[in-house]
Amino acid sequence: MSRRPPPPRREAETAPPPAARDLLALDGRRALVTGASGGLGEALARRLAEAGAFVICHAATRPERARALAASLRAAGLEADAAQADLTAPGAAAELLADAGGADLLIHAAARQDMGGVSDMAAGDWAAVVGANLDAARALLAAFAAQTDPVPRAAALVSSVEASRPLPGHAAYAASKAGLESLVRSAAAEFAPLRVNALAPGLIDRPGLAEQWPEGLARWRAAAPLGRPADPAEIADAALFLVSDAARFVTGTTLVADGGLSAGPGW
Repeated sequence: MSRRPPPPRREAETAPPPAARDLLALDGRRALVTGASGGLGEALARRLAEAGAFVICHAATRPERARALAASLRAAGLEADAAQADLTAPGAAAELLADAGGADLLIHAAARQDMGGVSDMAAGDWAAVVGANLDAARALLAAFAAQTDPVPRAAALVSSVEASRPLPGHAAYAASKAGLESLVRSAAAEFAPLRVNALAPGLIDRPGLAEQWPEGLARWRAAAPLGRPADPAEIADAALFLVSDAARFVTGTTLVADGGLSAGPGW
């Protein structure tokens, strides 16, 4: 069986490192944020735009929210546009990137979380979750890496602490996120010097969370050393780090942002 040769080694950069004040600046870069119609996606898009990037706010099923987000960013003097695509459709990822005029940075937050256990989830529902969370990510990464412009690129794929600590009834979601983290390691090796990392948040706060899931929130508060869920902006800050020059030697890994939950025995 033939094997693809490893990418050529690159010598260490001889130029001085960026100034500390410039490490998180994204001026002149185009960033695609998928799933920007959700709370986390909105925070991701907003933070990248604030850092200077031109942000393409993607949505699959709620394009009006992506358009409203892009409009609000432009009203604040930032650069943004909106796009819609079903990333599970064949060829949709490449078409999205082409229609957007390409991208230097990618944050992939689009996902679905259907409930069901290993034995009681219908095969079609399982396939739909894996298709949306893993297969679409593979297609998007491949299309992102296939761009020919010789510019430094970085991608951050949103995983979850459930990749290693699945909750009961979240089997398909947890398995797809575990696969996503493995995909990131493979892509980092295959697509270098493109940097590819994963970001694994813990519980993220949202309006109505305390009323909708009081027992889960209580267990999280008791188990996480920081004693609270994350604000979406805190996860966006971690994503900004991963795609910025501050992480220019970071690739093929998963950054966990869970308020310390992984340091404890579980929740």
